[in-house]
Amino acid sequence: MPPVTPEQAVEAVFRRETGTVMAALIGTVGDFDLAEEAFQEALVEALRTWPERGVPDNPAAVSYTHLTLPTIQHWC
Repeated sequence: MPPVTPEQAVEAVFRRETGTVMAALIGTVGDFDLAEEAFQEALVEALRTWPERGVPDNPAAVSYTHLTLPTIQHWC
């Protein structure tokens, strides 16, 4: 399998994991709009940082734990 580009990884997370990540975020913060904003910001942050750092082994998990949680902490 050829290497996955950051853009392909972000697209895959968006297409395959949105429901799971959003459900977890809504469960965490109890607010759909905040969860959606945090997830969107996480995807933008991934597009910004993964070209330099490389695509993580589990992009969906990294999107949730390392990218969305700081946004949630900022807003809560």
